[in-house]
Amino acid sequence: TIETPVALKHESVLYQYADPAIEALPSAQKQMLRMGPENTAALKRWLRKLRQALLTTPADN
Repeated sequence: TIETPVALKHESVLYQYADPAIEALPSAQKQMLRMGPENTAALKRWLRKLRQALLTTPADN
């Protein structure tokens, strides 16, 4: 997790990360970086709850 703002460079109408290692990350990981640490943490909490709900069978209720 990156807790500090990351540098962007303007190559065209789309922005790219100035750091090639960050730019090489999968799209979903780059989106998580753009969301910031608080929103990323909130999304991860929600995803864990969703995963648990999907893995819970009716007999587990």
